Amino acid sequence: DARFIGTEISWIQPMPDGRIWLGTHKSGVDILDASGARVGALRPDAGHPESALPADLVLAMAPAPDGGVFIGTKRGLYRADAGGRRVARVALTGRDPSASVWALLADGDTLWIGGQTDGLWRLDLKGGQAEPVALDAPGLSDQRVTVLAHDPSQPGRLWVGTRYGLNQVDPARRSVTRWLPGPAGSRSLSAGFITTLLSDTRGRLWVGSYGGGIDLLPAADGDGRPQRLGLAEGLPDSTVNALLSDQQGNIWASTDNGLARIDPNSLAVLALRRAEGVVFPTYWTASAARTERGELLFGGGGGMTIVQPDQLQAWAYRPRVLISDVKLGGQSVPVGDGSGPLIVRPEANSLAVEFSSSDFSAPERNRFAFRLEGYDRDWIAADPSHRLATYANLPPGDYRLHLRASNRDGQWGEQVLALPVRVLPAWHQTWGFRAAAVLGLGLLLRAAMRVRTRLLHRRQRELERKVRQRTAELEALHAALEEKSAQLQRSSLTDPLTGLHNRRFLTEHIEQDLAASLRRAQEVRAAGGQPLDTDCVFLLVDLDAFKRINDRYGHAAGDAVLVQFGARLRGVLRESDYLVRWGGEEFLAVARDTDRLRAEELAERMRTAVADKPFGLDDGRELAVSCSIGFACMPFDFDRPQARSWQQIINIADLGLYAAKRSGRNAWVGMHAGPCAPGRTQVGEFCVTSNRELEVVAAALRSPAAPGAVLEEG
Repeated sequence: DARFIGTEISWIQPMPDGRIWLGTHKSGVDILDASGARVGALRPDAGHPESALPADLVLAMAPAPDGGVFIGTKRGLYRADAGGRRVARVALTGRDPSASVWALLADGDTLWIGGQTDGLWRLDLKGGQAEPVALDAPGLSDQRVTVLAHDPSQPGRLWVGTRYGLNQVDPARRSVTRWLPGPAGSRSLSAGFITTLLSDTRGRLWVGSYGGGIDLLPAADGDGRPQRLGLAEGLPDSTVNALLSDQQGNIWASTDNGLARIDPNSLAVLALRRAEGVVFPTYWTASAARTERGELLFGGGGGMTIVQPDQLQAWAYRPRVLISDVKLGGQSVPVGDGSGPLIVRPEANSLAVEFSSSDFSAPERNRFAFRLEGYDRDWIAADPSHRLATYANLPPGDYRLHLRASNRDGQWGEQVLALPVRVLPAWHQTWGFRAAAVLGLGLLLRAAMRVRTRLLHRRQRELERKVRQRTAELEALHAALEEKSAQLQRSSLTDPLTGLHNRRFLTEHIEQDLAASLRRAQEVRAAGGQPLDTDCVFLLVDLDAFKRINDRYGHAAGDAVLVQFGARLRGVLRESDYLVRWGGEEFLAVARDTDRLRAEELAERMRTAVADKPFGLDDGRELAVSCSIGFACMPFDFDRPQARSWQQIINIADLGLYAAKRSGRNAWVGMHAGPCAPGRTQVGEFCVTSNRELEVVAAALRSPAAPGAVLEEG
């Protein structure tokens, strides 16, 4: 809609009286009448937070029983009167009035509220009481609520989308059923960040997500294996921002790269972009609504798109194939009228035909293919930016080059252009030359074989004599070399001071170990199970203030401490685990075939094994020594198990070690993939756990001196 070009429309709320309330990014709310004329507005005023909207994002709206509108913003909940002239902040008992409201759902005399960090709330519109919704364990999959919807299969039950999973909530029974991201299964989703929900007339639930496309949950309470729609099925983008159904039952989706219409029966996807009138490529999450007239409204980055579904016509144009250039041996030649074959002479050696489609409405979406009959078995696809059929060094003979092109919707034209091609033989490719060459080569080979046979017999006798002489010498050396090689191999893989493995040992063994663990985990998941003891935990352990030990007591004392340090760590680990002296006072422990849930326990046992008992020196003195530990697990991210190498996992563990040092030493810090479960904190892309205060650890990780890129709040 040209009237809103440049406006970020973050929410669309149709009202029973035909008006439409539009929430914006930082400009408050615009109110339109049924004809689309602006009849009111609520503008932000940062100086009056109790009686004016904040200059921030409008995240959600819901109609009030008196004809007014509840407005959820990044800085609290507001209520506007029916005329759109006054607005007031709504105070909820026990909740910060400036806390973000990400989702609203009107339900008679109840208003359901989804918070950015504090889960699901219930507001009684008659009595004015507000309270958080209490649920039995395990509760919501994430307290960061993103979208709310009624469950039509059971009155009073809700669908609650979060940044990590979908929840079917029965507030009366305090029960929760979760759908979490993971491999295809009965209660698994393509991605965790839920952006939009839609129930269709068949009782199915359409779930849009950030980066995961659409999951279609079947009816009967959504139980069973969801169907997934993504880029491979034709969606223009994997991030789906809003879902609507039109009056014919078709499903419409707004994405980060245009719109899409989905047939509810066949699930066929029709992507709609600029050629179909879609001006704005990206849209706001949950910013969509259907009017009483059946129009579909989508709020986007820079305006609003109005869709009239009954006006959408299939693109029926069938294009012709157009030849734009023909090159023989790199030189352009006339195409001709097609009555005779295209002659490729021996000196040309190559053929290139450039062709295009007569559909110019969206040329970047056209498809092309070619096949050289007599040479190619199948059609060869060509993309719109490289519409070229090329061949070089073709054998002599007659061929037919078939060319075809599609329209913007990928439908092939009825015409397949056939271009006859004749490749002439060179003089050395004629049958007479080949016969003479074969005869001459046979005679030459026969003579050469006779001469070579005599030479080989003579050389064989001499070689047999020398072999017998050298065999005795080599056998004597072999045993000595094998023993020496074994000694060198052992010493090359061992640290001479501590007797532990060194870096080379880890480099030679870890790749094979990790591949075996990943293969076992994948086999278990493929069978529908949950893999156990298939993780590898990398723990970097560093002695605290080791330089002062060397400076005060000497390097001999430091060496004694290092030997005891390695022995204590070895005592904590299993026989199958690796312990490597990584460098100086820094050791690397690799717990193989374990569960990442035991990583924190293992780190704490290492820390106490060092700190709880003093280290003895040769002169009888004892030293109190502590250590700091940083650890990370592999695979780091279950969704992408091979996204990071084991060297990168060690770098992440080193980041945790740095944070442990900066947090006061004698500490451990674990680095995990986000999003965070309760009891952990999010720092950039990482989810952090520690035996120290998480705020202190997070501050250390965000320090400009931290290794790698500076971490920002995600």
